[in-house]
Amino acid sequence: MRIGLSLRRAREREGVSLRQASIRAVVTPSSLSLIENGLRDPTATTVERLAASFGLRVVPLSWPTGHVAVADVAEAISDALERDDEPHAYRALLELSNIFDGLGPFERVLIAIEAPLRITPHWDAAIAGVVEWKLVQGSAPLPQWVKDCLGTPDEDWQPRRVKFPIALEVHDVPEPLRRRGVHVGAAELAGV
Repeated sequence: MRIGLSLRRAREREGVSLRQASIRAVVTPSSLSLIENGLRDPTATTVERLAASFGLRVVPLSWPTGHVAVADVAEAISDALERDDEPHAYRALLELSNIFDGLGPFERVLIAIEAPLRITPHWDAAIAGVVEWKLVQGSAPLPQWVKDCLGTPDEDWQPRRVKFPIALEVHDVPEPLRRRGVHVGAAELAGV
């Protein structure tokens, strides 16, 4: 269930423990855990109380069919990195570029609005750079988390794709990635 996952991410971003959040929402910690893990449907009141406790407002919207949120892809990247599988994390970054295809500006913002959990400065910059690149292509506004992620512009970082880095010309790298010190080519991002 999408709402449980979003609530868990909001709680973790705020640095609030499960117990503290359950007190705020007037639910038991075990119930909140079940909600966050998609094993129990929360009541509207519970969702509103939890969201309000994190400074959020619940707005019901129709989700674009067949699309995942940027935050979900970031979580897949993080999971791959925890397994020490950087090539898989790189493939997930490439797939991130493609989730925007065929969407209008509103849907693009909708799948990008939730700030992903932090991974590493380089991977955060790569995600923000891809999202900015795709939102600008679709004439969509940028969420604040994208604007705030400046990356490390004085570095030339690229994810490990294979054993050796790929040689890229500066003009091959989309500007939002290049500005953040991330070197992944536009052709790579379009090639999945």
